[in-house]
Amino acid sequence: MRISIPLIISAIILYSCTATRQTDYELQRAESLMFQHPDSSLAILQGMGGSSLRSDAQRARHALLLSQAMDRNGITVKSDSIINPALDYYRFHGNADQKLSSCYYAATIANNAGDTEAAMEWLARGEPYIPQAEDLYTAGHLYYLKSQLYKYIYDYTAALENDLISSQYFKENNILSKYAYSQASVADDYLNLDNLPAASRALDDLLPHWDSLNMTVRSQYFKTRIETAIASGDKEYVQALKDSCLTEIPDKGLRPWLAISDAYAASGQVDSALLVLGYYALYHPDDLNKEYYFRLAQIYENEGDYQKAVEMHKMGKEAGDRHLKEVLNSDTRFMEERYSSQLEQLRQTHIRTLLLGAIVILLLLGWGIIHFGKKAIERAELSLDNLKQKSDVLQRERDALEAAHRESEVMNEETRKIVSERLALLDKVLLGHITSNPVDSKAANQSIQDLLSNRDEFLLSTAKVFSASHPKFIAFLKDHHLSQWEIGYCCLFLMGLYSKDIEPHFSRASSNTYNNIIRNKLGLPINGQKLKTYLLDTCKKLES
Repeated sequence: MRISIPLIISAIILYSCTATRQTDYELQRAESLMFQHPDSSLAILQGMGGSSLRSDAQRARHALLLSQAMDRNGITVKSDSIINPALDYYRFHGNADQKLSSCYYAATIANNAGDTEAAMEWLARGEPYIPQAEDLYTAGHLYYLKSQLYKYIYDYTAALENDLISSQYFKENNILSKYAYSQASVADDYLNLDNLPAASRALDDLLPHWDSLNMTVRSQYFKTRIETAIASGDKEYVQALKDSCLTEIPDKGLRPWLAISDAYAASGQVDSALLVLGYYALYHPDDLNKEYYFRLAQIYENEGDYQKAVEMHKMGKEAGDRHLKEVLNSDTRFMEERYSSQLEQLRQTHIRTLLLGAIVILLLLGWGIIHFGKKAIERAELSLDNLKQKSDVLQRERDALEAAHRESEVMNEETRKIVSERLALLDKVLLGHITSNPVDSKAANQSIQDLLSNRDEFLLSTAKVFSASHPKFIAFLKDHHLSQWEIGYCCLFLMGLYSKDIEPHFSRASSNTYNNIIRNKLGLPINGQKLKTYLLDTCKKLES
């Protein structure tokens, strides 16, 4: 009996080692087949039972490879249960490539589930590993996915920055198929930023590789090329592109129907444009966005069918408002900045722990005294100018409100009450600015905080106030389909506030996001004149 026990133990150990080596071999084989034969790789991984994955390292590697194989086979995964073992393990173990890949596929899964905030956070977590990683394929995909998330929230400048990086990664590593996707996206970014020459140059870069481009990339090429030609006013070229598109892309499900419709509309072929929009609805029933409905509204209006035009315009506005609400309720834009800030804070904390406690405290105290001393001096030097500017703006607004309150014959009681309350507040704020009495300043600030405690109510009441004092300007904003909430937001600029003053009161997203949305409705380019300057100039012209 004493002889058999060691034999049994030895047999168990031998079996365990053999099983472990077999599992590692299968994982290695699945990884080697990933790019050339992703279907075979997926079959191997799906055939590996949980009992064969004996260690955390094997479970993590299997989870990462399975997520990658499903993505390579076009399988949309929305649950993070598959990738979680890899995320948990590679957080503290593994090399830069494994950390990068696990973050990227976590971002892909989150994006598939519609959680753009989580997707952007995972991309931000993965990006710092790129300099040490050898997996440039995943690095290029990370920047490409970032660009798509930025496009979703209308930040085309950030989208372009990431698309250019992605395109460069794929080009330098001769990954032609993915380079074509990125370059087509670059062209679309330039088009959205109204840089037509740059959009055309980006599209020209695809022509030497035309024969190797798949139909999806060709469709994106024609979509952007047609819209660029329409914007430049070259009608003959628009029609030639449309005809080439119909020939080059035989698969109707992949054709850029919206751009083709625009091409027909540009030549006055309204019936054909309407027919093509029907194809778009047939092949993309889940993507009937505001662009689709607004095109229908324009066609019906040109045909004189104003009832249908109004109906389509209403549906387009509803679709746009739904997307707008999603954007406003999302902090996607700030996930990257927030995570970068967290990394910097962790780095600083780590450095400080390596220093002697007493020296660190002394250095921090010294730095704090110098830093805040400089800030105090700068604030003192600027306070008089700022005080005068703010007081002048507040005084002008008070005079306008008082005149409206005194002279208006049509102001209803609700608006008159709001104007009276706002006049009282302006008096208190002006007193706080003009006097040096801390009691007056404190009372003014407290009144403002009380009013801002309900942000939506404050914006709506502000819109009502300005409808009395600046009726032509408010009518102008309504003509551009701004909501009552957005009109109140615009009025904050007329009250003398800057974006940095407004931003702390909006926790859902920054003032930059709201500015871009309002710019879009007013027809302003993203990188053009400042929104505040435009609103002030427009108000002066209309109300003078």
